[in-house]
Amino acid sequence: MVYNRDVEINMFPKRMWVTVSDDFDYTKILNQMVVSLTSKPCMLESTEGLINSLKMNLKGETFLLVLDDVWNEKPDVWDNLRNSLLAVDGARGSKILVTTRNQEVIDAIRCSVSHRVEKNIRGR
Repeated sequence: MVYNRDVEINMFPKRMWVTVSDDFDYTKILNQMVVSLTSKPCMLESTEGLINSLKMNLKGETFLLVLDDVWNEKPDVWDNLRNSLLAVDGARGSKILVTTRNQEVIDAIRCSVSHRVEKNIRGR
């Protein structure tokens, strides 16, 4: 998996993987980001506390955040998450990778670059 290759580890010293699925719970996503980042259980429950924890761990750092299997296409939810991520003040070059099978999600997040992966049909 690309996420664990040495190149990515060196390029992004701070990496987070969050499986979102169809339950786009903002606080839960922030909590899972902290857990993924620290490899420790997170007992924080408030969004403010979670964002502060992310700030402490990510400020000035280049990070990669993978949001896997996203289904929520509501722009206001994405704006809320985007604003929180901007507040952590990560280093230039930090990236957010969103995987989805829903074109409406791509439209809602207003991504700068999208890449469609075609199904791999065996025998071709």
